[in-house]
Amino acid sequence: MASWLAASWPREGPRRLWSRELGDGFSAILADGERLYTMLRRGNENAALHVPTGRVAWQDRRFPKATLLLAAGKVIVLDEDGRLALATLTPEGMTVHSEAQILTKLAWTVPTLVGSRLYVRDRATIAAYDVGP
Repeated sequence: MASWLAASWPREGPRRLWSRELGDGFSAILADGERLYTMLRRGNENAALHVPTGRVAWQDRRFPKATLLLAAGKVIVLDEDGRLALATLTPEGMTVHSEAQILTKLAWTVPTLVGSRLYVRDRATIAAYDVGP
């Protein structure tokens, strides 16, 4: 067992360090050093949160209602409209390297990456893409 993980928690749960409103949503939370990256529901923005405080460091509206997947130092973004993007997230903001419309129905599921094969789904189909060099 990992030495940093408690064997059990008190009945009331683990100690809360901080909390903030995000709005409803389904995006994963990515952790990278002093930043967390996720979606804020206010205006459907991707955002970076400062880990120790939960304060918003930056927001970006290019991919509303998106899921995020960290891979090889970059982020794979899939928004609910089926737009797929490859981006870099930094404490200063998001840089998009490429994007393409790959799905046609609502896409709410976080993509899965196995090696260089990316699996995505929308409400009707599943597809596999080779995202390698």
